[in-house]
Amino acid sequence: MRKKPSYEELQQKVKALEKQVFEVKKSETALRGSEQNYRDLYENAPIAYFSINRNDGSILRFNSEAVRLLGYKKETLAQMNVLDLYADTAHGVSKAKALFERFQTGESVRHEELQMKGLDGQLIWVNLNIEPVKSSGGDVIESRSMVIDISARKQAENSLSESEAKFRALAESAPAVIIILAGEDFIYVNPAFESISGFNQEEALSMQFWDLIHPDMQELVKERGLARQRGKTVPAHYELQAITKDGRKIWLDMAAASINFGGRTATLAMAYDITDRIKTERALREKDDKLERQAKNL
Repeated sequence: MRKKPSYEELQQKVKALEKQVFEVKKSETALRGSEQNYRDLYENAPIAYFSINRNDGSILRFNSEAVRLLGYKKETLAQMNVLDLYADTAHGVSKAKALFERFQTGESVRHEELQMKGLDGQLIWVNLNIEPVKSSGGDVIESRSMVIDISARKQAENSLSESEAKFRALAESAPAVIIILAGEDFIYVNPAFESISGFNQEEALSMQFWDLIHPDMQELVKERGLARQRGKTVPAHYELQAITKDGRKIWLDMAAASINFGGRTATLAMAYDITDRIKTERALREKDDKLERQAKNL
């Protein structure tokens, strides 16, 4: 016959059960707090979040930033398919469909750039990241998708590309030498540089910018060129003597200025071949000197 527990033993068991109940309630409270924090973070994040059904692409969940980004009402967005959110462009729905198929196989998607379309039809460039969410059995059930608006960056890139295209069109057709220097090296030379100096682009890009300068002026040009890139004030316009690939001495009228090129300080310079002008001026001076001497003799 089992011995009945004493009052003290029963009291200890009750206390142990109360402690277990307290710990369970404490864990539940912490879990609810954690879930609330997660919901707050998800809902108020400055990045658009979506959860997409793996089977049919329906939108299961989304946050406030997703609503703001696309302009749809919550009720409307909740009824849409994820592929309806993308533009009918080369970087739109066709690319989104291919990425969705990759996600369905359990593959993560990282930093893909696509074009979405808002309620007003405006194109929106986004950076898309997709992480598959799997069941306890290992099957993909939905996505955890992060969408970052990169429209401003894309617009800046397009503006930069347009500016570069305009510069290149001007530089390629200009009769004057146009060069860009960074540090000690040429990073761009135009066709006029090649025709005047005799060095082609490949040769120029392997040279230091003072290699073409006459030895008498080489140190001065080097000093000014490097000082300009350090932000110091140096003459922006001067005449210098250079030596061509075939050894001819030529005179150049050069103007230079500091620019930002690819995030670093560089020098943009333009130069005209003034060799004929210098020769003419010298010939005139020599003629004047000769006449002056003849006048003195008379």
